Amino acid sequence: MISCTHNPYETATPERISTYKEVAVPFASGTSFHVSMSPYYMKNRHYSWDLEVPFGTPVHAIESGKVLSVFQPEGGGGCDQKLYLNKGHNVRVIHDDGTVAQYLHVDIKVKEEDIIQKGQVIALTANSGVVCRPNLHLMVFRGKSEIRPSGETIPLRFSGIPEGRLIHGYQGKAP
Repeated sequence: MISCTHNPYETATPERISTYKEVAVPFASGTSFHVSMSPYYMKNRHYSWDLEVPFGTPVHAIESGKVLSVFQPEGGGGCDQKLYLNKGHNVRVIHDDGTVAQYLHVDIKVKEEDIIQKGQVIALTANSGVVCRPNLHLMVFRGKSEIRPSGETIPLRFSGIPEGRLIHGYQGKAP
């Protein structure tokens, strides 16, 4: 987990969390997962999650939308940042409200322009990019103009998770 001195997500009241965008957990019901990185606050707001699951775990769309982009460079994956930076396969899905979900470290099963439904399998977790442990890296950008490393991502609450919070150390099963 990336540490920080202030994490507004983990300290938010239930009332505040109720204002966050609600999405589905990106795995089939009953899938066990562990949160090894949860949202943190830096110079700009950045909310993202590393959800540890074995490689090959089906990744489900957290919301319906349209596949905006697919990125699948050659190069594999592993813990060495010099070797694997910018090698992470990812798929981005734009939702009806203009937000864009990015799913990283995946073997993509959809193509650009595909219309997808919430809960549809769109990828499998995979060893691509800088990944030291098998996981899905998930974030939702405020909009297309925010898709960049320093772009603003938004806080989420997850359906079926107590108080909607997926915080560092959470271990459980997808509802």
